[in-house]
Amino acid sequence: TQDKPHLQIKPDVAKLEYIYDAIDEVKKIKPADLPLIGFCGAPLTVLLYMLQGVSKKAEFPDAVKFIYQQPKETKLLIDAITRSFSGVYCRINKA
Repeated sequence: TQDKPHLQIKPDVAKLEYIYDAIDEVKKIKPADLPLIGFCGAPLTVLLYMLQGVSKKAEFPDAVKFIYQQPKETKLLIDAITRSFSGVYCRINKA
């Protein structure tokens, strides 16, 4: 069998500081009674684009192949993406 490199994922949420700054600026200027609604792709959607980029086929064949062949690595990536999103969500909702 071929050895696979061990994948360790530790999201560096500091790299998202520009997003946090933008959120803070919007919160400063928007009326208090106007909710701030944001959107980011679901973790699986983000993973598909991370693995394959823009796909001409909506099925993302290369990404799906990776997901089935590398289930442990896929879980690590999904967990890391989710943690990164959670950090942004917490920043939006901080007092």
